[in-house]
Amino acid sequence: MHRTSRGTGILVGLALLLAVLPSTAEARQAVRENQIALAPNEGVVEIGSELRNRLDLFPETQGFLAVRLFSRDDGATVLEVESMREGRLERERRVLLPGELEDLRRLVAVRMADTGEAIIVDREGRGRLVLGQTFLGLAYYGWAVPATLDINSAQGAVATYLLTAGVSFYLPYRLTRERTVSDAHRALSMYGGTRGILVGVLLGDAVSDPDGAHPERPRLGTGVAASLGGSLLGFRAADHYRLDSGRAALWKWMGDFGLMAGAASAYAAGPYVSREITRQDGGYVYVEHPLRNRLLGHAMTLLGGAGGLVAGRWLGEREAYTDG
Repeated sequence: MHRTSRGTGILVGLALLLAVLPSTAEARQAVRENQIALAPNEGVVEIGSELRNRLDLFPETQGFLAVRLFSRDDGATVLEVESMREGRLERERRVLLPGELEDLRRLVAVRMADTGEAIIVDREGRGRLVLGQTFLGLAYYGWAVPATLDINSAQGAVATYLLTAGVSFYLPYRLTRERTVSDAHRALSMYGGTRGILVGVLLGDAVSDPDGAHPERPRLGTGVAASLGGSLLGFRAADHYRLDSGRAALWKWMGDFGLMAGAASAYAAGPYVSREITRQDGGYVYVEHPLRNRLLGHAMTLLGGAGGLVAGRWLGEREAYTDG
């Protein structure tokens, strides 16, 4: 009886220990949080006591010190209100619903506009954005535009090149002079500009006649148009979805993965596999190797890229990401 009782006690003790261990491990799990801008369009990272008094925000908090926003790994947004009461530092934290976050940011924007508060302009990405767009002008727009316009004279081609390259510097510089340009703006604008060339070339190839006199002209022209449109859309997407650099990087990687997956699928399924055709022109016999279905292959590639961007947006709304 003594041995049985002691064995039973050991089993009960082990059961209690196993029941406690998971909860202890869960309690020790760290929850990572990244600080995000409280009002990204206005360049406000956090609201201190001075700005709070000018905007008349959080009047119910006594001993107000600061308000900050944090993004958790699970995608939740946490509002932290820091105050000093009776000589003690206090922090009140609560999870914001998506609607509450938008209301808070809208309130800050309205109060700043009503009080004439100057918008704090974030220029972190402006220099590299202007530099990147200038590089696109020098490396692609400068020679693609005269080729598209079929400018044959050397003087005309050089003049068009210099004018196009100059505009590719001046327009981004002028349009971003008095507004926020974050690193996310820079990243997605350059992503749209560079991948837009590929998208435009594929679209131009789809509508061009491969047996025509100048089949490269529509490809180059649509490449320029799609690149400019992609730059603008990327910049606007960073604004509209209030992206930080981590989520912008996620969008880029997922978009590239989608393009590669779409092209690989087109090759595996057959549209991008070449076929051999023997032709005869008078007494001359020659062999061509066109793609089986280039239109379908291009469509699959572009749909893959679009699907990658959609997946990047979906993932970015559910987790917190950092660049790299």
